[in-house]
Amino acid sequence: MTNKSGLILPFKQKILIPKSLVNPNNENEKINFPNRSLSNLNQKQKQKQSSIIKKETQQIKSKKFLTNFPNIKTNEEKGNQNTQTKSKEQKQIIKSKPPIRIKPIYSISNSIPNSNYNTGKNIIKKNKTSSFIEKSKQKPKLNINLNINKDMNKDINKDINKDMNSNSPNQVTQIKKEKEKEKENNQEKEKEKEKDKDKEKEKDKDKDKDKDKDKDKDNQKNNQKKRWQISDFEIGNPLGKGKFGYVYLAREKQSKYIVALKVLMKSALHRDGILHQSKREIEIQSHLRHPNILRLYGYFYDKKCVYLILEYAGNGDLYKELGKRGKFDEKTTARYIRSVASALLYCHSKKVIHRDLKPENILIGNDGELKIADFGWSAVSPDSTRLTMCGTLDYLPPEMIAGKEYNEMVDVWSLGVLMYELLIGNPPFEAKCQNETYRKIVDAKLHLPKTLSSDARDLIKKLLVRDPSKRIPLENVLKHEWIEKNSSKKD
Repeated sequence: MTNKSGLILPFKQKILIPKSLVNPNNENEKINFPNRSLSNLNQKQKQKQSSIIKKETQQIKSKKFLTNFPNIKTNEEKGNQNTQTKSKEQKQIIKSKPPIRIKPIYSISNSIPNSNYNTGKNIIKKNKTSSFIEKSKQKPKLNINLNINKDMNKDINKDINKDMNSNSPNQVTQIKKEKEKEKENNQEKEKEKEKDKDKEKEKDKDKDKDKDKDKDKDNQKNNQKKRWQISDFEIGNPLGKGKFGYVYLAREKQSKYIVALKVLMKSALHRDGILHQSKREIEIQSHLRHPNILRLYGYFYDKKCVYLILEYAGNGDLYKELGKRGKFDEKTTARYIRSVASALLYCHSKKVIHRDLKPENILIGNDGELKIADFGWSAVSPDSTRLTMCGTLDYLPPEMIAGKEYNEMVDVWSLGVLMYELLIGNPPFEAKCQNETYRKIVDAKLHLPKTLSSDARDLIKKLLVRDPSKRIPLENVLKHEWIEKNSSKKD
């Protein structure tokens, strides 16, 4: 393409002529450029000039116009298009740059030397984008180096892993040994701690033992101080007389509590050989707790006597009351039999046999309740069988007279004799001589008056049975119709 001035241009785009080059007086008129056609030159100059122009055009295409026209490619780039690709960073840089307006390659002036046409080289300026392009061309090389470094790192890691695997068994054994040592050390520490705890516990136990010893000593001193003495009581009128001593009304001085003080002479106990019997009475009666059993609060002794502190029953014994009245009605008798049966059932649950049940050994409390007393002939019988003959003649059972083994059912027989005496006024087998009484008891023949109710007669017959195994149990006595009709549990 050639301009009006005859200048050959290496591109097809038109050159924008600045207004400063246009005549201000006449805008349509343009400045005349000097004739720069190749027709005025010699052949040698023409060849030189054309070669220079070719070189300049190649340089322009490869450097400057690539920035403004990215679609234009050189022959070398076209040849290497399949082998090389532009990186993402290069594309981003090229896209981010705005298009640049093309400036004229040559500085247009009135005087241009015809001989030297190399001024275009000095006029061409490097664009900043060319530096970015060069830098972007170097980035793929860096990426290649990085990839190489990654591969090298992989190889190095493989070698390291091989070395680690080759040395792992020794390391594992060392680690195991170290862990075992740590465990052993921890176990030893725990054992030491446990030993220390045990020592502390033993020390605490020793301290507790010392404290207990001190308490025992204090208790012994207190007991010595609190041991009952005859001087601690105010002695009143005698309440009764027994074979081995007396019973007195007494009052404790500090508490003013009224009791019955039973005094037993040691000489009489030794004479009849019943010292062991009195000890057994104390042991048994002190452990019994029932509303129809006389309470034993404690005992003490001196050189001559043994003293029993008993519950006071203000209305005396049942024998005296029976002597006054002669006999009791069925309601009163049913109430008394219920109370005595309940007390005997409690004693049998504790493996205790009274063996001497009779009106003289039953007391009447302040509220009219009955209380069994005098456990002198009582026995603790785990085997439930005894052979000793004891008690009062009229209340002895047939098996005891026959010299056979017996159990707690002897008290059931005595309960039947007591019921008969309370209703009739005298024992069922009473006779003029002792042998005749024995014979009547062994025969177990009863003569029940018609004045008694059928229910009363039925219960007496069930209680006074010759065979102990066929006697009515105490549980069924409390459930008998005669007991339920004539008394209640509240009574």
